[in-house]
Amino acid sequence: AKNDYTESAAAATALSTGFKTYNNSICMDMNYQPLINLVQIAKSKNKSAGVISSVQFSHATPAGFVAHNLTRNNYSQIAIEMLLNSKCDVIMGAGNPDYNDDGMPSHKTYKYVGDSLIWLGLHAGNTVFYPGGIPDTVEDVNGDGIRDPWSIVDDRSEFQSLMTGNTPLRVLGVAKVHTTLQQNRSGDVMANPYVVPLLTTVPTLVEMTKGALNVLDNNTNGFFLMIEGGAVDWASHGNQKGRLIEEQIDFNNSVNAVIQWVNANSNWNETMVIVTGDHECGYLWGPGSGAPNTFNPIINNGQNNLPGMSFYSDEHTNSLIPFFTKGAGSEMFGLFADDFDSVRGKYLQNTEVAQTIKLFWDYNYHVTGIAKLKGVNIAEEYTLDQNFPNPFNPSTTITFNLPKSGVVSLKIYDITGKLVKSLLNNVKHEAGVKSINMSANELASGIYFYSLEVDGRLISTKKMALIK
Repeated sequence: AKNDYTESAAAATALSTGFKTYNNSICMDMNYQPLINLVQIAKSKNKSAGVISSVQFSHATPAGFVAHNLTRNNYSQIAIEMLLNSKCDVIMGAGNPDYNDDGMPSHKTYKYVGDSLIWLGLHAGNTVFYPGGIPDTVEDVNGDGIRDPWSIVDDRSEFQSLMTGNTPLRVLGVAKVHTTLQQNRSGDVMANPYVVPLLTTVPTLVEMTKGALNVLDNNTNGFFLMIEGGAVDWASHGNQKGRLIEEQIDFNNSVNAVIQWVNANSNWNETMVIVTGDHECGYLWGPGSGAPNTFNPIINNGQNNLPGMSFYSDEHTNSLIPFFTKGAGSEMFGLFADDFDSVRGKYLQNTEVAQTIKLFWDYNYHVTGIAKLKGVNIAEEYTLDQNFPNPFNPSTTITFNLPKSGVVSLKIYDITGKLVKSLLNNVKHEAGVKSINMSANELASGIYFYSLEVDGRLISTKKMALIK
């Protein structure tokens, strides 16, 4: 998001596509055009791909790695795209319309799974559906020319069975619970961790993780898997210390399961693992923090004791969050960590996660020369977009939008501030969206900056990376 703090859809879009966008967007750019996400790129390289979450599978973060929609709130449309129009091999989460948040049979809304007919058809193994009366089919996920139906699992024992042995080609796992695996269960939501017994009828995120890995690793070309401890955020919104700890432990255990899988079935020379979040929530600090500028650390009160901790918000914040990575290609992230915070030091933009993964996968883009983009409204203000692709070699495209005609300069500077290239130098342009291709054959690898000036006024400066 360009303004205010981000929310999960915009953050997931940034993490999965490499582009910032407006809040509530699911893989749509600022001009409401679809962006290519990491699941699509993985499938284009004949890899398997999956997303799993401890909340509804069509919720903002998993959706932001698979679907495309103008708003995260269009759950039914998002679920339909994920189930019928994506080539995902594994999708797991909550959202079951037949159960409540305590895992008890109770008719709920079908929006998280598309609609009632799709839900029934999925259980019947159908490959053809009629959302809105229009015929649609599931996708062919392995390139053999045959549409691949989903294998449905919902019972905890079925999730556990996926953890070992042979697995179906394609798995949709919708736990027997409506919105979250555990966080939204009944009982005192402010109780200490595990005082309210956990539901025993739904899988843990760890069990989902192990099952998903066992399905996806059948592909010798590799796979991409996004695992979200989504209810960590929900507990933080509610300032629920105990349930936050429960959810974080389940996520941490899932990370350990991934590490164990790498050590047992792969190695760190061919697999990259990233652990981070899409945003902070709750403004969590130690007791006694607050105005004026007092920030006390969280207190470790020892094992089996609740930490000294306080929430200072029930919303997202702009606080920096940790980023951990290990394995093949991890060293590339250092190239992008060139933003600086006076307390935390160097940090990455969320867009640079996808940009680095694209570089690691050697993803090839198709770019065009200067053009006016069709079907896009004239901007109400001057805008300079992130170049695409980024990182790039040897060419990239820079797009800007003019609300009115003007004399435009577009210049490239190296990291020392030296002018190295002028793409436009006082050139008159009419109002509208312009896209300019830049070739960098003569430039060395490194970080560069590009600046847009209109009528002698600096509009914006952005960063890009050239890798040769």
